[in-house]
Amino acid sequence: MTDPSPSLLLEALTLTPLRRLQLALGPGMHALLGTPADGTDVVVELVSGAVAPKRGRCLVHGRAPHTDPAARSRVAAVAAHDRHPPAWTVERHVKYALAARDDRRSATDVLAEYELASYARRRYSRLDAAERRAVALALALSHPDPLVIAAFEPLATIGGLPRELVVERLRARAERCVVLVCTSRATDAADLGAQVQLLYKGCLARKPGAATSRALAPGLRREVIVHGDGLRDFAARILDSDAISAARWERAPVGERVVIQSSDQHSSCRAIAKAAAETDANIRSLWTSPVGVDQAHQATLGLARGAFDAAHAAALDFHSGKLS
Repeated sequence: MTDPSPSLLLEALTLTPLRRLQLALGPGMHALLGTPADGTDVVVELVSGAVAPKRGRCLVHGRAPHTDPAARSRVAAVAAHDRHPPAWTVERHVKYALAARDDRRSATDVLAEYELASYARRRYSRLDAAERRAVALALALSHPDPLVIAAFEPLATIGGLPRELVVERLRARAERCVVLVCTSRATDAADLGAQVQLLYKGCLARKPGAATSRALAPGLRREVIVHGDGLRDFAARILDSDAISAARWERAPVGERVVIQSSDQHSSCRAIAKAAAETDANIRSLWTSPVGVDQAHQATLGLARGAFDAAHAAALDFHSGKLS
């Protein structure tokens, strides 16, 4: 019989801006949709054990990572801010991080696995923010036996680390442990296939299962318009990409065009380049269509409804005497 207790428990967790945050998660892909103003960055720091809660508890398999080094070593985290003292080189920085979790692999092997071998001899202090996040992600994803992976914006600004590789590795990890992604990008949560909850001003505004990230963000599907010649095969080939939801070939006043629908502009551009390289397409230009006012309005309705539901539930709790 499996253990019914949650792998990650946040119980009445309070640390500005979080307010009595209650969350119990088992293995799988989970996302908190919000911004640092709502507390997403603080959640990652609490789960990793980098900071202690003012009130409440954060438990990983029943142990507090802030006070239990063994529990802390089983959490792989990508924080919003780099708390590690800079080592002389990236290789040395990774070596120290691996030693801290008793990982006997070499730093060069870990960097090479995530296509960051070129970073090895560079000074860690001279990496930009995106490059440091790429190194942090490589360390988190290479953890040999994590109980929890907590990552702040893992698909945004990640230096030379391929986005597809990050998505693939996070999904694979979610089959065995808790993966908690804190992001402001609904499309990132959807690309990961995460169970989404809305974090709003330190409180959960939507319960598990109430909505997926696609439902929270209607209208975010963008159109990319490709103009050129010989685009029929290109239009068929680009549909092979998971990033593309639809592609429509049309004759233009001059040449041809393909109207592509995708929820992620970066992934769609990579798919365009790949399809163009595999066909005889002659692409002259491409541009994205603007989001209309109605679309932008619709995109906020799911979030606004979530915040209203939370406020209404809190009011009912208050009047029934449940709030202390």
